[in-house]
Amino acid sequence: TEGTRYTGLEIINMKGSLYYHLIKIKKSKVSLRLTETYIFPNLDAIAPHIEKTTPLFLCINNDIVLTKTLENSTTAVHTALVNEAFPNLNIAEFYWDISRNSSKILVSIARKETVQSLLKSLEKFQIFPFQIALGITHFSNLITYIDNEDIVLPTHQFILEENNFFTYSRTVNYKEKEHLINGLKISSDHLLSFSQILGYINNCLIYTNLEKKNKNLSNELKNKRLFKIIGASALLFFGLLLLANFVFYNFYNTGVYELSIIAEANNSQKSKLVTLQEIVNEKEAKVAMITNNMGSNTTYYVDALGESVPYSILLNSIVYQPLLKKIKHKAPILLKENILTVSGVSRNVEDFSNWINIIENYDWVTKVETHDYDYKTANSSQFSIEIKLRDSHKK
Repeated sequence: TEGTRYTGLEIINMKGSLYYHLIKIKKSKVSLRLTETYIFPNLDAIAPHIEKTTPLFLCINNDIVLTKTLENSTTAVHTALVNEAFPNLNIAEFYWDISRNSSKILVSIARKETVQSLLKSLEKFQIFPFQIALGITHFSNLITYIDNEDIVLPTHQFILEENNFFTYSRTVNYKEKEHLINGLKISSDHLLSFSQILGYINNCLIYTNLEKKNKNLSNELKNKRLFKIIGASALLFFGLLLLANFVFYNFYNTGVYELSIIAEANNSQKSKLVTLQEIVNEKEAKVAMITNNMGSNTTYYVDALGESVPYSILLNSIVYQPLLKKIKHKAPILLKENILTVSGVSRNVEDFSNWINIIENYDWVTKVETHDYDYKTANSSQFSIEIKLRDSHKK
């Protein structure tokens, strides 16, 4: 409901002009870290640097706040201390803060009407405090962290005395100074806002009649944070739910669409497939008839050649009706009809010539052409011949 980031805003009056000192703190498990500091002369400039859902600690330290010191008292009635510091005061019209230590009491007051007017001015810039503090009363939260050092703030200076107690007075000729607070370097310009944040984190006791007002302000911010977190979580949840629903719907819808396309394509192609099947069956029958006839002729030619081949000739291939051209897509297959090509290796020229003569004398051969006869080694040659067959020869 609060987060780990805190912002402190001090409204301060210096040399007759208002200034706005802003500090941003991030809390970890064991330490505080200073992240940003600013000083602006107007609310227009500072408003963009204030996050609406980050606790904003407002310290009013301008001319609308009056502060006085009292000697320590045993009375537990805080309104009596306010009356002692400011006699004849109508307490019902004022907000007050009181801080006490072993020997001194600080009392700061401001008119409720003036504080409300200031809050309305901040509201115009969408600036909503988480806690309100008056004057320098919250500086007491820092006392235990300061070692033997006088502190000079833009409006007041604190002088170290015995027992770790400080007396204060108005600052004259202020100069900014950096202080080391428990290992954290902080400018004197922002010490008062830091002490207010530190007091809240450490649950330091400050007596005030702003308690109810601060409770309402803190609840408003916590509700905003809860609404933002729950709203964002709900939006993310429903977004993921819609995304998952869309993914599943798209997946199944795509599957149904693809199946419908396939079914439609199947229906439209059914008649074509039947027609193509009839064509294929017809062609298969023709091919089977041609193959059967061709197979018998081819077997006869190969048997005859096998019987005539001398021992000095080794055949590599016999091709019946070789291709006239390479097979191309959607083009007719052209063959060298009634042609038989034979290739191999010959180790004797005379045997090769005699073999050619034998082939030429077959009654199913019309012509024999030698296309190639190249020496392969000293004792052998590579050859290729083409045998033209009689197309009228029957077996």
